[in-house]
Amino acid sequence: MKTGFSFGHASGADWHEAAERCLTALGRIPAAGNLGILYVTDALAGYMGEVLDHFREATGVVHWVGTVGVGVCATGVEYYEQPAVVAMIGEFPDDSFRVFPSILKDLDDFTRHHGDWMETHRPFLGLVHVDPSNPLAEALIKQLADRTVSGFLVGGLASSRADVHLYADVLAQGGIAGVFFSQEVGVVTRLSQGCAPIGPHRVVTEAQRNIMIQLDGRPALDVLKEDIGEILSRDLARIGGYIFAGLPIVGSDTGDYLVRNLVGIDPQNGLVAIGDLVEQSGRVMFCRRDANTAREDLLRMLATIRKNLSGPPRGGIYISCLGRGRNLFGKDSNELKLIAAELGDFPLVGFYANGEISQDRLYGYTGVLTLYYLMISFSTTSSQYRDWVFGAGPRKRNFPVAQVKSRHEHEPFFQTHSMLGKTLILNTPVSPVYLEVYSDFLKARGRKSAFNRLPVQAGDAIKLVGPSLTATPGG
Repeated sequence: MKTGFSFGHASGADWHEAAERCLTALGRIPAAGNLGILYVTDALAGYMGEVLDHFREATGVVHWVGTVGVGVCATGVEYYEQPAVVAMIGEFPDDSFRVFPSILKDLDDFTRHHGDWMETHRPFLGLVHVDPSNPLAEALIKQLADRTVSGFLVGGLASSRADVHLYADVLAQGGIAGVFFSQEVGVVTRLSQGCAPIGPHRVVTEAQRNIMIQLDGRPALDVLKEDIGEILSRDLARIGGYIFAGLPIVGSDTGDYLVRNLVGIDPQNGLVAIGDLVEQSGRVMFCRRDANTAREDLLRMLATIRKNLSGPPRGGIYISCLGRGRNLFGKDSNELKLIAAELGDFPLVGFYANGEISQDRLYGYTGVLTLYYLMISFSTTSSQYRDWVFGAGPRKRNFPVAQVKSRHEHEPFFQTHSMLGKTLILNTPVSPVYLEVYSDFLKARGRKSAFNRLPVQAGDAIKLVGPSLTATPGG
């Protein structure tokens, strides 16, 4: 089965050689490829415009988004300290995405140019790249996330020892830019923290800006020493890069938290400063980061995301922290090899960021994985069932399998008994599709859970008739 995605990665002596090698690795461009995602190492920061113009001309793909990173990555490989390019081209349904150029201060221009599309398509998720020099970055992230039906963005802050550039059809600096995807695009995303709490949640009983004065009514440094243990407490110089502050996210049902650096300690006054503002009466905990912890959490995340997939990913984006990669998993591209070992060989590109974005928050020391999967939907005159979708599954008889599911939380699986006699028009970017209809209604009665199966093409009219399916070509 063709996934509709292609990717390539390469290094070279200069931007032109790296770009040409990457284009060769891309191979045959998907026939309906309409969006490219591209990252370059900071050795090519000053040539990003030339690289992207070259890719646009060579591939014929008009829309591109991307940025620069101290490191970039692709399936099973990482690049640092050398000119390198990674690129992926995907096939997306017509008008299912909207690229938006750099936003510097507010969303006024964004709303004027994209408001109608946002209202009509109600995007599910946005991929964004941010210039870390923008003081309004966190506020803009929250405002843009609020424009999606899920409240979710993924992405990262560009990282570079030279110039920082963002690309969203045009080259820019200083803002936040990217692409929104409508609900027609099948996407799933998860985050790996890479840290583990080493103590309980503490109440901030006194603080000034980013300085914790008292935790649980005691000097903050005394509490830190208690949580990290006697051995580390003897030499606090050893905790840099190993011990961090965790700020629990209020309302999170997964125990999520933001990891922040310890930026200063005052032994005389018992103060601890962290890399974020601290609210009095808020909560904080101390965390440990090491290779084993990071590996275990990445494996946990990959297992979770695999359960949410009914088939191999079409493509993916991985944005990881600069402090991860070779600095945490080793120099042999072990972080990316671990993803490939758990999820298989599929098109994946990404970069090492100066901060990672998931949902409406800016994280640190995390890895954010976003996967595109085959989304197949059907339409019907019944508004009650207009949002039913298929999820792609393993191949059978050389066709991808479509298992009917629903977006509605109150009715998570297709209840076939309630759809008997109704005609559905199949909409799919991949044809043919091998259709299976599952029913919890039948499973609950101890019967075989699948109705009969048949290959169908885009535009076919499908009717459920008792325990069988019929398909009329072309609707």
